[in-house]
Amino acid sequence: MHMCLMLSACQWAWVTGSMDEVRIPFLYHKAATYQFAREQLQSPELAQSGDTMLAISALALTEGAIGELDASSRHLKGIQSAVKEWNRVVDPVPTLPQRMLKMVGEGLRTGKAGQLVNVPEYQPTFMALLFASIWDITALPPREAPRYGWWEDLETPAARLWQNHTRDLNLNYEISRGFSASQYVPRILNGDPKSSRTSFIATFFYLCSELGDRYFDVTMIDWLLEQLIDDVNAGEEHLRMSEWTQSLWLFCVLFGASIAFTGRANNVIEERQLSKWRGVYGDKMKLASRELGIKSWQSARAMLAEVVGGIDGELEKGLEELWNEGISGEISGESSASPAVVELSESD
Repeated sequence: MHMCLMLSACQWAWVTGSMDEVRIPFLYHKAATYQFAREQLQSPELAQSGDTMLAISALALTEGAIGELDASSRHLKGIQSAVKEWNRVVDPVPTLPQRMLKMVGEGLRTGKAGQLVNVPEYQPTFMALLFASIWDITALPPREAPRYGWWEDLETPAARLWQNHTRDLNLNYEISRGFSASQYVPRILNGDPKSSRTSFIATFFYLCSELGDRYFDVTMIDWLLEQLIDDVNAGEEHLRMSEWTQSLWLFCVLFGASIAFTGRANNVIEERQLSKWRGVYGDKMKLASRELGIKSWQSARAMLAEVVGGIDGELEKGLEELWNEGISGEISGESSASPAVVELSESD
């Protein structure tokens, strides 16, 4: 409960532009989440349990969103250490979302992909993909972001990467207001919800890359998909602007679908929520088929190649199955509204 209410306060701030009205309950639930995590970590049996990892993940997301980047980075490093311990015991098979993030990251870093964004609006999901591709968790992300090319006065590989993908965009206002020359700080408390959401979503991408769906319970999945669908919806009006916009939008649709379709429910209520998200993203895949003239998986694959470069065999198999399942409509809970909206309408 504390974790959900803590994250709900972030959502409130993104919508209203300020956390002032919910600051006290936010701090209370944040402190309670920290207390729970500390108690769990004191027990060797509970230190690496799902509940513990969920609490630490929620804290990493929240601290990143409000600009406490040192704290967020410490949580991410702790999770990374836990993953290394798990991998000594079992060799995990990468999940479809993990493979997708690796694929797009390699495409962006190696130059196989083109310019990152070609839309007139700043969209946090798109920027978060680039951040998650170039951040090095050992370098205390995302504090190093200014050196990654906010100002074009450095010639580091990461700075050049950032510049190559954003040099034609007018980001001066949206991405730099409230930032100092030495820190990237998403100031959610000072009314900068877009850059706060960027940090929040990029942190989610990091967690997904490390954890897969091992400790992504439906609560976390719901929070991620709620943020991703906002940018997917916003991007629909720009679909015919360029092939690059289409490719990136399609990637975001398929990534959200991969999270929804691979999520694991623990009860009937969670299964119902996942089913509704599968319906939402199934509708988006159908929209892509209609609006972009994608009549087969091979057409979808060719469009994805514009943003990701190569697609290996295992990943292609998973994506093809995902695409065919979404297009076929053989999923329950089909709806173009988000699950949150559906829940409200059903309760009337």
